[in-house]
Amino acid sequence: PARFALKDDMYGQFPSVLDTLIDKITLRYKNAGVGYAELSVGAGDLFEQPHILRRLRTEMNGVQLRYLAMFGRHNVDQAQFSGPTFNAYFDDNTSDPERIKLAFNTHLEMLRRAEQAFDDQGAFGKDVRAKVVGFDYAADENGHPYCPFHHPEFVKFLHKRLQKGPFGFRIHSAECLPFDTSARTRHVEIISLTLEKLLTEFGGRPDDPKNRPYSNLPFPIRIGHGIGFGRFVNALILSSQITNAFNLLKALHVPIETCLTSNEFLVIDTCEAGSPPYWVSLLQDGFNVILATDDDGIWPCEFPSNMDDTGVPPYYFS
Repeated sequence: PARFALKDDMYGQFPSVLDTLIDKITLRYKNAGVGYAELSVGAGDLFEQPHILRRLRTEMNGVQLRYLAMFGRHNVDQAQFSGPTFNAYFDDNTSDPERIKLAFNTHLEMLRRAEQAFDDQGAFGKDVRAKVVGFDYAADENGHPYCPFHHPEFVKFLHKRLQKGPFGFRIHSAECLPFDTSARTRHVEIISLTLEKLLTEFGGRPDDPKNRPYSNLPFPIRIGHGIGFGRFVNALILSSQITNAFNLLKALHVPIETCLTSNEFLVIDTCEAGSPPYWVSLLQDGFNVILATDDDGIWPCEFPSNMDDTGVPPYYFS
């Protein structure tokens, strides 16, 4: 959206603007009783522009800050998954490594830069290791279901980081879904196949949590903006891919973030009127749910009949 492009230009030319915004954000967090926050920053800014990383602080207004390296989901060559190879990557017996490499080449290149940054023995590497605690997979999801985080290179990287301490992957999933029912189902199937592989890799046996890999650390997989999963909770027939992922999400107590105000004002197609609302359906079906906003600025909640003495209606602050 244009508002994001405008803010990106402002940050790039005047990084002090970012300092001011983070100062205001952390002050609101502090007043709400929040003591720790993770902010998502473009992977290129973190791993290729040391001057940006240096500006990012680990504490502000009494709030501890850490950062997620954001990978954009649009940087996937989806043509590599067309035709009979549509789900090839998710079938270990038929996948074509060269086509997969082409599909995720941009992300794999950035992963190599991340590896170099974390392995750097100078001041830059020390800064990266102190501030970056995970990867975030984000951007407009509609029509872009493929995620590289279960690629063997990403899995290997996550294992390596977890051996040294907390680290994780946060995957925006089921935020903006296609209107067409069949396309929507296929979209969630692809997401579910990614989640199933990651949850199986890092979840161990759900019925034996004490023997889960890295059980002394927070579980490394989180779902961002997953309100659209609620569409499928009460479905009469679900594919095996979706069913398997859902069962693992519940068994491993993986948190699903649902952004109520954002969905209501920005992506109404995933928040259709229903009984019960989608996030309630998720809770009732045994999922762990986190309520969030996802707003990048200030969005009006409603225009009440009574204004305060300034004549300004109350606003919802993200």
